[in-house]
Amino acid sequence: MQYKMSKEHKKNYLKGLRSGEYSQIRGEHSDGTFADIPCVCAVGLYLCQINGAEKVDLAQACEDVASLDFGWMLREEDEDNSLIDDIVHFNDEEEHTFEQIADWVEEHVEGV
Repeated sequence: MQYKMSKEHKKNYLKGLRSGEYSQIRGEHSDGTFADIPCVCAVGLYLCQINGAEKVDLAQACEDVASLDFGWMLREEDEDNSLIDDIVHFNDEEEHTFEQIADWVEEHVEGV
């Protein structure tokens, strides 16, 4: 396993990724809702699922995705943003589905 995350965070994140409660978008954290389903990227979903951010207010808080430091999201778990960078890469560049990202998280992120 390359990364570590608290067991509770990992469980909640996987639950959110597989829930079907979110519509996946790319290149931004959130753009509101579509057909009453919050539209978020995999990192935006992490913000909702783990840190309790308001689903529809993410766009206002995260206007410039490229300049954000995501270390605070995982506290000491991802000090150099490498986990978040990989998740952004899979979501935006490789266009993985939430299910594929969940599978990757299960395999590469250790719950501690």
